Amino acid sequence: MLFRSENVDVNTLRRNIVWKCGAFLLREKGINVLEGNILDPTADNFVNPEAGDFTLRPDAPVVKDAGFVPIPFDQIGIQKSPFRSALPEAEMKGARAQK
Repeated sequence: MLFRSENVDVNTLRRNIVWKCGAFLLREKGINVLEGNILDPTADNFVNPEAGDFTLRPDAPVVKDAGFVPIPFDQIGIQKSPFRSALPEAEMKGARAQK
């Protein structure tokens, strides 16, 4: 959502968790607004990061200490509906983290 008071020439990064990213910001300093980001949390915050499952554990310190609200990954992506009776299971399995 764009707020009227925000400068459209500035990157605003709010409430992100950044883990093993390397260079987080590449644009010129001074044109980034950072608010409530968590940089390099410990791996124990995630269910199984080695397998690509970055779901936050319910007891994760970033949830408890920072009040971070987890993204409902299980509700994102292709879903069954009246317009889609079958899902491309093979493609979905290849695209999702394996537990």
